[in-house]
Amino acid sequence: MAFTDLSPRKTKQDNTRELARDFIWYRLGKASDCPSKTAENIRRLSDELEVQHGVFLDSMCHQLEITADSAHSKFVQIADEVFREGINWGRIVAVFTFGGRLAKNLQQSGEEKGEEIAEWLGDYMTKLSDWIQSHGGWVSAT
Repeated sequence: MAFTDLSPRKTKQDNTRELARDFIWYRLGKASDCPSKTAENIRRLSDELEVQHGVFLDSMCHQLEITADSAHSKFVQIADEVFREGINWGRIVAVFTFGGRLAKNLQQSGEEKGEEIAEWLGDYMTKLSDWIQSHGGWVSAT
């Protein structure tokens, strides 16, 4: 399956940040229509991951005692750990999924951090842009 229809007029970083923002808003129930086939595929793959590992993701958020104050550093620690042994598309989707779960858990505890988490996710993913580009860009993600 290919991720398609990202804007060729935007930089790869802009597209990545838009994917992150769309995904976090989707997870928080605030997204409108899906903006691209790429975003649709990220949503679908993450939904599948949530079904398979949702209990683990919730448990991880609670065991780490993530609060609004510690959310950014915990997000980076988890993302770094996910990519410790290398980058692949599955791990990229896993970090999207974790970011969405983190945003949802904070929202449920009364903390609105969606915008910040979307920014963190987008910024983190842009650090992977060389790898993403060398593996066909978002249009090659599976």
